[in-house]
Amino acid sequence: MNVLATKEIVLNSAQKAVLNSDEKRILILAGPGAGKTLVLKEWIEKILLEDTRQSFKILGLTFTNKAAEEMNARLSQQFLESPYSNRLNLITFHSFGARVLRQYGYYIGIQANFKICSNQEEQIEILKVGLQKNNFEGTYNWKKCLNAISSLKRAGYSPEEGALEEEKLSLINTIYKAYEKELQSSGYIDFDDLLLKTYKLFKAYPALAKHYQKIYPYICVDELQDTNAA
Repeated sequence: MNVLATKEIVLNSAQKAVLNSDEKRILILAGPGAGKTLVLKEWIEKILLEDTRQSFKILGLTFTNKAAEEMNARLSQQFLESPYSNRLNLITFHSFGARVLRQYGYYIGIQANFKICSNQEEQIEILKVGLQKNNFEGTYNWKKCLNAISSLKRAGYSPEEGALEEEKLSLINTIYKAYEKELQSSGYIDFDDLLLKTYKLFKAYPALAKHYQKIYPYICVDELQDTNAA
């Protein structure tokens, strides 16, 4: 007997069209309260129930812990108590990146016991030390420097890729390099690195990316508008 056979969900025609679609890639674009999260939740349960393969998992990505918790809360209690729930990995982008880097980050020089530097004051101290070691003098607007570095990381640029001809942007990239070097020597990665380093890892090792694609043939993203390039 189907463990979820007793549930009754009323969907409108647009929601049904999404669930019945054979498209491999679907973007649901609608305003607040239109039922996007409901459709995503129904889609997850439908795929796990109907796909005959037993080894695959679904990767559900959100940008905030609150969104991940909301999605978990919306999944039916029957589903959460069934074996199917073990095949759903519903986490934030950053949590997923941290898991990947803890396991495979050594491929790109990241130790499994890395520390995550998410406190701005701590980041400023690391930036100051990095600049001192590289003989930088003067006073900088530290928060603006960190914001500029964060923008480069969120756009997918490593220090060696961010060099630009303009004097101001070239200086930012030099500061970026000093900051990144000190982060690494201190055993840290920052919050933006959880995405950037994971992307760089998959790009450098396509076989590893394919490994995750095999595990997670279905990937769903909630609140896509909150994401960045990385």
